[in-house]
Amino acid sequence: MMKKLALLSIIMFLTFKCQTQIYSGIGYDANIFRKVEIISFSEASHGSRNEYVARRALIDSLRKDGDTVNILVEMPFYAGKSIKKFYNGEIDTLELLKEFTYYGLRTNSFLELVSEYKFDQGVTFYGIDMQTHLSTLIDLRKTLFEYFPRQMESIKSITDSLMYDFNFDYNASQFENYYKTINNCLNKIDILIDTNSLVTSNVFWEVTFPIIIIKQYFKYIHLSKNSKSFSYILFRDSCMAVNISLIKENSDGKLFIISANGHCVNYENVNTMGTILKRKYGDKYFIIAAQYYQGSVLEPRVIDGVRNIVEIGVNPLKKSLPYKLRKLVCNKETLVYISISTDEELNLLFESNLLYQDFGSYRHKFKKSGYYYVIPRKSFDAIYYIPEVFPSEMVTND
Repeated sequence: MMKKLALLSIIMFLTFKCQTQIYSGIGYDANIFRKVEIISFSEASHGSRNEYVARRALIDSLRKDGDTVNILVEMPFYAGKSIKKFYNGEIDTLELLKEFTYYGLRTNSFLELVSEYKFDQGVTFYGIDMQTHLSTLIDLRKTLFEYFPRQMESIKSITDSLMYDFNFDYNASQFENYYKTINNCLNKIDILIDTNSLVTSNVFWEVTFPIIIIKQYFKYIHLSKNSKSFSYILFRDSCMAVNISLIKENSDGKLFIISANGHCVNYENVNTMGTILKRKYGDKYFIIAAQYYQGSVLEPRVIDGVRNIVEIGVNPLKKSLPYKLRKLVCNKETLVYISISTDEELNLLFESNLLYQDFGSYRHKFKKSGYYYVIPRKSFDAIYYIPEVFPSEMVTND
């Protein structure tokens, strides 16, 4: 039987034979994406290449359809600002890479994505994460110096008091002893801005948003060092969801999220970033999640006490979604974009009580830790099925 299979190259369609049945996905449909405001195209591993090729095709299609695109990446807030400085010629590639502190960003795949839109005024990158604060704080200080030159010494004193790596350099008791000083400094920054009636078209991006990120960081450190019930993943996800909403409220165009499946997917009763966004925006938040059947990716691994980035093979569990999809989508060389459709057999698969979805953490260490139980229909709006995934290449040593 012959049917069309839609590839996630978005606009290309091919026809294949299969011994059983070919299941139709849908390719790029402008009508679908016109209705949504936030598109999440997530990855099962930060060290894979395939998703980046498909993302560029989808972003290009959105731009061709007239949309401006805000690319929101699971990376430090200042990394997004550093991309703008790179575009403006203020920093070079090596300086840009210094701000890409997560290994998945230091790859040819991400750098090619950044370079692709250097001259496109309709595409803007933002970092939505709050795990680090130093680069954001340094940049904020420079901005405050420019706005309040007469109070430079006071600003320097305040920000110097916050200029430490509190996560690693302070134990719980040391941090708590210093936490009052931190809050006092943050309050002084707020008072400085409020009492001087700072008015500028860029005040949100240059001052307000960076302060929000910095406050999120300090709250994260405070809770992580003092609360036994603290969930780092859920707190981080809640912050990223807040930051996405803030960017949406203060920008035009579509939001295009690049992050791991574990953050973007809707888990219903678990308050991950994707769950929060789906609850808030409903059908306006569209989730495309990548799933790998086989191949290899880059992942971190500790060897002789040293963290390295190495190539790891992908071998799905038999109860996983990519393993089940392999049986339904017969041509193993085809990258298939599968919308959660009305096909009878796919419906049976997507409505299964529980399947492992691949979000790819530490495959090398614990066989099942790279997977998470989901009900596909409730978790995704579409699946990017990759029969064979290929790794990205590191641009610098991690």
